[in-house]
Amino acid sequence: MLNQTKILIILSLVVSIFSLIALAFNQNYLFLGVSSSYPVKFINKQEVLQSQYDQYLNNYFDKEFHRTIDKQNNGITTSEGQSYTMLRSVWMNDQDTFDKTWQWTQNNLQRNDKLFSWKWGLREDGVWGILDDIGGQNVATDADIDISLSLVFASKIWNKKNYLEEAKSIINSIWQKTVVKINGNYLLLPNDLEKTASKDYYLINPSYFSPAHYRIFAKIDSNNHWNKLADDSYKFLEAFHTHKISNNDQPKLPPNWIILNKTELTISEPEDKNLNTNFGFDALRIPFRIGLDWQWHHKKQAKDYLSLFEELNQSWNQHSKIFAEYSRYGNNIVDYETHAMYGGTLSYFTIHQPNIAKQL
Repeated sequence: MLNQTKILIILSLVVSIFSLIALAFNQNYLFLGVSSSYPVKFINKQEVLQSQYDQYLNNYFDKEFHRTIDKQNNGITTSEGQSYTMLRSVWMNDQDTFDKTWQWTQNNLQRNDKLFSWKWGLREDGVWGILDDIGGQNVATDADIDISLSLVFASKIWNKKNYLEEAKSIINSIWQKTVVKINGNYLLLPNDLEKTASKDYYLINPSYFSPAHYRIFAKIDSNNHWNKLADDSYKFLEAFHTHKISNNDQPKLPPNWIILNKTELTISEPEDKNLNTNFGFDALRIPFRIGLDWQWHHKKQAKDYLSLFEELNQSWNQHSKIFAEYSRYGNNIVDYETHAMYGGTLSYFTIHQPNIAKQL
């Protein structure tokens, strides 16, 4: 579901964040203090990070209307793009960009239930707005989670309580609209349609799972079971990573998308041919998000799960590169590299193969 421009936006966020995380293993100036209610402090704005942030805004951000633009897709804006800009502006202590981006997001994407329509652009009638004809009014849950986290962080570093109140409303709605309980375990769904759809399976995007975010949400939303969702997410992640589909080979990497049967709890390939079980531009975010749970919360579950990415180590040792996309079974299906894949997988190497991490 990620086109080239969106991939570059993700890349810029991922590389920036994990550059900081890698540094945090040896330095203590990052927002990781356990004594704080939330893991946020002002960061040391090193020249390379500031330069990259400026480039990000110059290339992908409309400074007049304060929206993140997909230039190769008719200038659309997605909720995910807005969430990345909000997160980055918090990380860079850029309140002006944050406030303006958040205001545009509220005015143009936020629905009555506090969640966010995922796709906005030029409609067939010539008016700019939500692209309802292609499902743009629906939710991309990862965006709502990241927007919520950015608001929580912003409330902390800029001491604005209204950010926190807005985050609370979104967080509660995320739970009500996109979290289900299956066989005693909580599971995050990728949108607001899956929970009420009349079918015997759920479509799942494992790269939306964000245990580190959930543990922070638990501190401000005691009405819902965010800590249990964080722990249960690892059960599903491991299953999606390691369980076979039919009689296929033993999988070694997690999928971009997967189908979970509601009653039999079996997994299968998505019927939509645009969605696949490769380890690619969706799934590369999994180690990124799980790395945060280790770095912020020091959860052994995170470290243990990341150890399942050993196939990446094998790829590096054999080819001295990490390819842009792999099958679920570990063989590369393209011959080229991308910074996005390196950025997304850096947490695995930083935690389990630090010597290789220094070479990436």
